[in-house]
Amino acid sequence: MKRVVLFSLYTLFLALAAFAQDRQISGTVIDGAEKVPLPGVSILIKGTSSDTSTDAEGKFRINVPANAQVLVFSFVGYVSQEVEIGNRTTIDVALQPDTKNFTGSGSNGLWSAN
Repeated sequence: MKRVVLFSLYTLFLALAAFAQDRQISGTVIDGAEKVPLPGVSILIKGTSSDTSTDAEGKFRINVPANAQVLVFSFVGYVSQEVEIGNRTTIDVALQPDTKNFTGSGSNGLWSAN
C-alpha cells in the first residue's frame, strides 16, 4: 500500500513539474501602417522584469513561465500593445504609429526647417 501511495505522489509530482515548465513564444512585429518589420521593439512579460527585443527582421523569441498571461509590445513612436498569450506559441503583432504624441516640430537638433 505504501508503494502505491508513493508511486502516485511521484507521478503527480512529475505531471505538475511538466505542466509548470516554461515555453517558448516566437513571432514577428511589423509597422501596422507600412507593413514592414520593426527592429528593436521591446517585448515584456507583464508583471515581470523578463523581456526581449526584436531583431533586424522584426522577429523575436521569449521563454515565458506557464503562468504568464500577457506580453507587452512597445516601441518609441508607436502605441504600446498588450497581447494575451493563451495557448499560443506564435504571436505576430502590428504596432500602430502613435500620431497623438507627434509634436510636428520643424527642428530635430541638427537642422531647422526655418
